[in-house]
Amino acid sequence: MGGSCSQGCKREFGCSSRNWGCSHDDPVLFGTSQWKCGPPVLFLLLHRLPWALLWLSYLVYDITTRVFDPMYFTFMTKWQLIILVLNALVGLLVTCIIQTGHMRTKWNPLLGFYSVLWNISTAFAPAITLIYWAMIYDPATSNADFITIVTHVVNTAYTLLDVMVVAIPLRAYHFYHSAVVAGIYVIFAAVYNMTTGRLIYPLFNFREKPASAAAFGIGGIAIGTAMWFVMFGLYHLRVLLAAKCIRGRNKLGDGQKEAERTDPEFDKTETETTEY
Repeated sequence: MGGSCSQGCKREFGCSSRNWGCSHDDPVLFGTSQWKCGPPVLFLLLHRLPWALLWLSYLVYDITTRVFDPMYFTFMTKWQLIILVLNALVGLLVTCIIQTGHMRTKWNPLLGFYSVLWNISTAFAPAITLIYWAMIYDPATSNADFITIVTHVVNTAYTLLDVMVVAIPLRAYHFYHSAVVAGIYVIFAAVYNMTTGRLIYPLFNFREKPASAAAFGIGGIAIGTAMWFVMFGLYHLRVLLAAKCIRGRNKLGDGQKEAERTDPEFDKTETETTEY
């Protein structure tokens, strides 16, 4: 067991292009559920289709209600929302393509784009939720209204659900995807504040308190990185639980075992994802 654990750590944390790059040997995992509950196409579509429609509808509502707000696109929450919506829509598209028999064996740019979107969204949602409620929200001046709840609570609930349902593998070193975008935002916020004098967030006052503003930005990047590794841990928990669940179902009867022997795709997700 110790040797297996050591090999797993070397595989996960080795400095190979496999751990840093955006490609994967098994594209089918990006359009498959980890759990194999009922018809695989129907199960994952029942998860992805409603969420994609809900997030797209909410984005349209959010933009139209603040169409004349010149600062709308300056907020990190809105950056996260747009990335989350793109992630949900592209994820739905990828699922439909893979489940219709395409893109199952060869990696392509669409899967690479989706992989990066998914990685960024997975780290951003819990990080922004934590930062907002711990450091920005002020009961005296802030309202916990519908928009606030959706963008700072539901976003994380959806992300946690997605991480636990899909078969997408997480790689430890992919924390840099969200860190790069967060770094770009910090630079943007600094330039915006210095050139216009407007404050996006009170803690981003680069004109008067550059050191504390920079510290807040770096702290935000660190929190995003920490959230990525939390999700990385949940990924391994998901794989472990699903593997035990599937093995348990496989022992229920000869009919189940016969299906496993005759269908080469029956146990593919469990085996490949567990070995990842």
